[in-house]
Amino acid sequence: MISFGATNLWTLEKQDLGEHYRWANNDNLRRLSGGYPRPRSTHDVEAWYQSVVSAVTREIFSVKTQTAQHVGWAQFSFLNYVSGSAEVGIVIDEQYWRQGYGHDSLVALIKYAFEDLRLHRLSAEILAINLPSKNLFEKVGFRQEGTKKEAYFTSGRFLDVEIFGLLSRDFTCPVPKSQPD
Repeated sequence: MISFGATNLWTLEKQDLGEHYRWANNDNLRRLSGGYPRPRSTHDVEAWYQSVVSAVTREIFSVKTQTAQHVGWAQFSFLNYVSGSAEVGIVIDEQYWRQGYGHDSLVALIKYAFEDLRLHRLSAEILAINLPSKNLFEKVGFRQEGTKKEAYFTSGRFLDVEIFGLLSRDFTCPVPKSQPD
């Protein structure tokens, strides 16, 4: 388990898939995170899980409170130990927004990447309309590095995807925001 504040990251387990199914079919979360544009079946989520646990370039964690309430997920994708880089992403259930779980799960992921995995660089791709995520990533030290113009299609329109990056030497650990249950 990886912890920061009152937030814990646990290795994704099959028992967590019910929440992932719900989040994969939540239109608001899907639109903000750039998720798959059609509804997902339980079979789709189980197939996704099998691909994740066998992938060497991806790590996914369940974000849980101190009482093990499952509130979201955090991930590394495109994990490259040779170049010391990975892309990061988080999704937090809407009912837990503004309680510090997104902030603390992202900080936990960054600390794990830089301190334990010895990565040098993290990046994130965030839809331009997702202002809360952009603000969160900037708050913990990420800087916008560029924009992929009209790179994602959803709800009948193309959206820009903004690219953010953070080097290990530029990271200063902030104060936790989540509170004990």
